[in-house]
Amino acid sequence: MLKPTSNIFVRLMAIAVLQTFVLGWIVWDRAALLRNGQEVQLAVVPVDPRDLLRGEYIILRFDISRIDTLNVKTDRDFQSGDPVYVGLEKSQGGQWYAISANHQLPQGASNIVFIKGKIDYTTKGKNSAKVLNIKYGMEKFFIPEGDGPGLEDLRNEKVLRIVAAVSATGEAGIKALLVRGQPVYEETVF
Repeated sequence: MLKPTSNIFVRLMAIAVLQTFVLGWIVWDRAALLRNGQEVQLAVVPVDPRDLLRGEYIILRFDISRIDTLNVKTDRDFQSGDPVYVGLEKSQGGQWYAISANHQLPQGASNIVFIKGKIDYTTKGKNSAKVLNIKYGMEKFFIPEGDGPGLEDLRNEKVLRIVAAVSATGEAGIKALLVRGQPVYEETVF
């Protein structure tokens, strides 16, 4: 029979093992995405805010953050809060652009990369078509303090891009921030 103090010790150890497993899973999942995800380059429009607890970061807005439904294929109407899988194709210049927007991940299109997002809000576009304003969960990128103003200048020159890793399920994460095609900030796997 276990003594009450050893029973508490066993429970505490089980909790510690469970917490370690959960944290390890979070790190492994992110590392697997950055290591194995399909790379896509997206144009960005940064802003230079600060977070008192976490430092300086830029807010990224992508060309694919605002999609006019007249310019892409859609499966049906979208509302705020809907999940969306945006189909991307690579241009001759190496940048990826939106060709479709679907509520569920389409199957069987091997040359198309699907990135998962969420409809933030919709607005009316030309000819009463909807414009989808989408968040992808990678709109903040933390940078060294003092680098924000320089990135604002680069934003105005339109030479800023990101390399995102996109998994087969559409989850995405930023691998690198590029200026004129050259990496200036890179996310490490660990």
